[in-house]
Amino acid sequence: MVTSAPFTMTLDGRAAHAERRMPVFDPATGEVLQDAPDCTLVQTEHAVAGARRAQLLWQRCPAEARRGALRALCAALADARDALQTVLCLEVGKPLPLSRAELLESFRASRRHLDDRLLRPRVAIDGKRRVRTLLEPLGVVVLRADCADPVRSVWPDAMAALHAGNSVIVVAAPTAPLTLLRFGELARACLPAGVLSVVSGGEALGPMLAAHPAVARHAAAAMPVRHAAALVLDDADAAATIAPLFRQAFCDDRGGRPVLRIVYVHRDLYARVANAWADLARSARLGPGRRAGIEIGPLQNRQAHADAARHFAAAGPLSYLAGGEVSRAPGYFVPPTVVDDPPWAAQARLATAPCPVVALVKYSDADEVLGVIDARHASWAVSVWSLDDERARAIADRLKVHATAVNLPAAPSTAAVQEPQVTLSRFTRPRVRMEPLMAHGHGPRDFPGAALFISSR
Repeated sequence: MVTSAPFTMTLDGRAAHAERRMPVFDPATGEVLQDAPDCTLVQTEHAVAGARRAQLLWQRCPAEARRGALRALCAALADARDALQTVLCLEVGKPLPLSRAELLESFRASRRHLDDRLLRPRVAIDGKRRVRTLLEPLGVVVLRADCADPVRSVWPDAMAALHAGNSVIVVAAPTAPLTLLRFGELARACLPAGVLSVVSGGEALGPMLAAHPAVARHAAAAMPVRHAAALVLDDADAAATIAPLFRQAFCDDRGGRPVLRIVYVHRDLYARVANAWADLARSARLGPGRRAGIEIGPLQNRQAHADAARHFAAAGPLSYLAGGEVSRAPGYFVPPTVVDDPPWAAQARLATAPCPVVALVKYSDADEVLGVIDARHASWAVSVWSLDDERARAIADRLKVHATAVNLPAAPSTAAVQEPQVTLSRFTRPRVRMEPLMAHGHGPRDFPGAALFISSR
């Protein structure tokens, strides 16, 4: 078990148990790791009612007071990082260094959302009018976590929504609720009662809360799979491309980042690259994320493992350099799978595989493969590999895809590096006031600290 201390929900600033508890499984063994509260209908009503009461007072708090409370929460979470990363590693299955990275990235993003400039009123001079715009909170916000990235999928958004003056109800993922329940427990000492609630339960809990008439905004975790491809040119250093691309495909944390699915390799290098990928895949260390030296952890839950098994069964006759089936050992493991030069129809299916799968595709003509990439992968990120940086940059500039990288794993999607102002806009509404520019002799100086924009028409 993670700990002998029971995990509790946070409702109205206090610990909340439930009539029933649900098992949380260890993805490395398939056995019960711990149990968590299964929130009841009465408790959901209690959570929403408490959040509505708290939001009215929280909104009226000076922005600096809200920031101070949220910074205290950030500090409390940072102090508990070691314990939190252990819980995250156990319930999600990802290796401990990647669990630590998810927490650190979420904490950094949270702090960016606490910038005091984000909520300052804006004053625009538009012809003879002065337009004052102030962002105000929406009310009660429900955020639903993703099971593979429970912290990163909701915590930065939660901090942005709280900073704006909303109250927030975080719905933990049914198969990975423990880390966020601990977050809620730590928040009780830092935030006013009802401002932040954390609940756990079955699959129906999130939609039920999202549909509540008192909820102003709900958001399921937006963690889309952002696909990536790589193009290895005929003059590339084959050995230098293999390790970083293999790590991106199978060993790196994939939450919200591009997932490498296809590597186009020039035919002159193909045999050497394919053999090296096969060797790396067969020697990769799979196991529980908490064990030192593990490179690849399990899938997060039993359903994901079953989906992977169905995918391989339906894939048809393919030539595998490594993998091609789920592990039959305890836990939800899938050995790294590398497909040898599949036909186009199979490549399309591999792009949507529910587990990490990479296809190595042989090509002869660079112009032809560039057309293929533009036609098939317009929304993807693509890395270009060559010993000649200028040639690689020229090839990358010809591509019409979403993002490119030169001699690096595929560039991150711009959506994965979202500006705090963009995130904040999801949880606020603009409130606008217009008046004549020089009415009563007043000017923009009436709004100390406001950002000033001048528009001429």
